[in-house]
Amino acid sequence: MKNKTNGYVIGIIIIIAMFMAYSGNYMSMLRRVNYLGNIEETAFFYSLIDTIINVICVFAVPLIMKLIDGEFYKKNSKKICIINGIVWLFVSIPLYSTIVGREAPGIGILGALIYSIAVYNILRGNEKKNFTSQTNMLTAKQENLFTCSECGGLCNENDKYCKKCYAVFEEDTVEIEKHLNQNFFECDNCGAKVLESAKECPNCGELFEECAENNKDVTVDEIFKDAIISKSLSNNVEAKIAFKKYIAETEKVMKNISANSYTFANCVELAIASENGLLEENAISFNYKTSDAYMYLGFISFDEANYEECIKYQNKALKCNPCNITAMFEKAECYKAKGNIKKYQEETENTYNYIYNIFDLAHYYRNLGYYYIEKKDYDLSKALYLYSMKYDDNETAHSEIMYIAQKTNDTSLIEIEKLTGILRKNDIPTFISKRNLEVIKKLNKEIDESGNENSDNGKFLKDLIKKNANM
Repeated sequence: MKNKTNGYVIGIIIIIAMFMAYSGNYMSMLRRVNYLGNIEETAFFYSLIDTIINVICVFAVPLIMKLIDGEFYKKNSKKICIINGIVWLFVSIPLYSTIVGREAPGIGILGALIYSIAVYNILRGNEKKNFTSQTNMLTAKQENLFTCSECGGLCNENDKYCKKCYAVFEEDTVEIEKHLNQNFFECDNCGAKVLESAKECPNCGELFEECAENNKDVTVDEIFKDAIISKSLSNNVEAKIAFKKYIAETEKVMKNISANSYTFANCVELAIASENGLLEENAISFNYKTSDAYMYLGFISFDEANYEECIKYQNKALKCNPCNITAMFEKAECYKAKGNIKKYQEETENTYNYIYNIFDLAHYYRNLGYYYIEKKDYDLSKALYLYSMKYDDNETAHSEIMYIAQKTNDTSLIEIEKLTGILRKNDIPTFISKRNLEVIKKLNKEIDESGNENSDNGKFLKDLIKKNANM
């Protein structure tokens, strides 16, 4: 309650200080413009400008920081407050020293002085009451930390072993090993040493027996669903844990059955992978979403601007499902974000052999359209975006076409026959590959002949053929 009261008092002092500074400046202006016809309006105008400057300095910096990045503002509020005070002083002191200092020094300087003291007390008060104890604790901890020579992890100087890789730091290894064996056990799934009180492995996410018994009703599908919900709510920490847990659970099952396991999204992707010779010997496809789980972990890394990690996750997703088009496109986006436009083009073109629906085909054209914008080949880029809209009337395509029109001062459209000619002239395919179309037709025929046309695969193929019929 005391801190809150002090805050109100300081706030009142600031308001009084600003009022005094305003009054002083107003009096100053009245004296300086006494030779003009409209004395009061002129003085009011100049003093109002000074007040606006003060208000901007006091409120704008923190507000802008908060709007740009709320999390940054939350973590660095003290620094922002200090910067705010410095900005105010640098802007206001020259004003008081020149105008108010000469014309109304008493009120002007007193206002500036009270305001400065108030700012100082806010900073010092907050630092002492809210930050000092935590900062000192953190500093004390940091001073006692060192880096493990084995894995690079941070360790406390009192630690006898690294809690990440369990490397021993002291010579009395017998006593330490006894301590380790007593308090740790080995994870059956990944071999990592885990505290005996742990409910799950921190390395692979494996649930241990007691915890698994308590969660026996939680299926892997529910884990994946929870992960998706967390991701949609931008709760990335919870989403990561859930996705990794899902991966650990499903990979454990798959490894126990086959060393060459895949998780294709549907029968078409499995057939395309087989047709392209991408499957290992004795491969088995499981009805899991392990590839998608890796892909979503990559999405989170991308959101965090960790593009290299995103690429690694997408590669793992593609190992589980070599035909995961979305993972391929996400890899391309990583190179785009890194400014490697050539690699962006290469990754985009690599997707073509695995495309089997018109929506991914439209995505393929949009990516190439962006590439040719960067190359300033606006005619080809415009043709690609327009052609993509034949299959998917996407908002991105509309926006990019408007951008091209502004750059070229050309708002004309191109007939579809001419678009096809432009693409073919530049060796860009205008439809899904014949091989993939044949794979779809062959699968559909086999399912019909087996009498399973109403199965999930049968319905999926019928719907796919219907949508692709627009080509």
